[in-house]
Amino acid sequence: MWWGLSMDVGSKLPFSSAYFPFDHHSFRTLSGPMSHEYFQHLLDKLSGSISRAGGHLHTSSKKAAMGITMVDHKSMWAMAMNFPGWFSFASVILFHDNTLANTSYSRFIPWSAKSYLFHDVEVPGSVAAARYIAWILNPISESYQDLLVDYLVKVSELWVLKRYSSNKSNDVKRGHVKETRRLKLHEDSITSHELDMTVWHWLQEFIDMYMKVGFSTPDFEGFNTNQSLLLRRIPLGILIGYLDHLNAGGCALILHYAATGTVEKLSEKEIFGLNQRRQKFDLKMDSFKWTEEYSRAEAVAGCKIVFDITNVSETLSSSMFETEEEGLTFMCQVKLKTGDYLLKCIKRLLQLEFDGDCDQMRIDLLTRVIQWRNKGQDVFQNNKDFDNVCDSLNVQ
Repeated sequence: MWWGLSMDVGSKLPFSSAYFPFDHHSFRTLSGPMSHEYFQHLLDKLSGSISRAGGHLHTSSKKAAMGITMVDHKSMWAMAMNFPGWFSFASVILFHDNTLANTSYSRFIPWSAKSYLFHDVEVPGSVAAARYIAWILNPISESYQDLLVDYLVKVSELWVLKRYSSNKSNDVKRGHVKETRRLKLHEDSITSHELDMTVWHWLQEFIDMYMKVGFSTPDFEGFNTNQSLLLRRIPLGILIGYLDHLNAGGCALILHYAATGTVEKLSEKEIFGLNQRRQKFDLKMDSFKWTEEYSRAEAVAGCKIVFDITNVSETLSSSMFETEEEGLTFMCQVKLKTGDYLLKCIKRLLQLEFDGDCDQMRIDLLTRVIQWRNKGQDVFQNNKDFDNVCDSLNVQ
């Protein structure tokens, strides 16, 4: 907090209600440790607010008034929006697979394997997480929340299925892919190309399924800016929860989608062999050359998403791991697997140049990069690329 106190300490001071006068109990929960117990408290509050909103028939004018109170500055939703860590927490739980309980970083989520109570009914962790995410995305329409929950659970199950062996044919004409693939994220024998393709295919289906859900309901009016930005952050739960399974390329695809809302296209290659001509579809990774086409806004968004996920990972690590050393190791891995993408975004900004109006942005970016490098441990010591971009940003 700006006063030099942690949120946890500040919430316990007798005058904290003077700064957060509305729904102080929810504030204490949101500012508390990210754990199974506190997430259950949030679900209880959420369940109660939904019951009150949908428990009676209302006239259209009363519905409109109630809709406003559900999102005004006094609402629980407005308060929850100031604690984005819980959205990331729910995103990690959404994609958690209990079969990973004994593998590297996946064992850090013991509380996500538990079930939760919602409306006094026991539900799996993925459903509880989907409920919280759907409420954040649309706090007013309960029917639309139900559709979102169904969608989120399906894409969660789809990700888990794609981690294992699956044979799937996709007919491809005019830019669509036709191939049979085995997607096995958990096996050591999988290649980096297969890892990238697994993430790419899942992201495509993540977007396609959402569009089908959205256009199937009259409540859907296209993506508003706030909802679109939040939706794009949901796959970051995969990056955090499956960090030890993803390489830098797969992480970059998720970061690219979170920053831009787009998925990199496949390139087509012709291969000759066995007396026949066939086509191979591949990702044009080339050390993330697609970042060279970023606009200034996209490059800034790319930098911001790396800073944000690093901060969120640091916050979550205290709940993820039993020891500080394990949390520090995890933070180093987050930085190592997102650092190349961050570097490309900074280089793109340097290519676009900082004019007089962007001078403050250059100074702020340099400060953020230095803070990011020193967060946890500097895993890029003696890295000439990072030293060079810092020198370039430091030019007066």
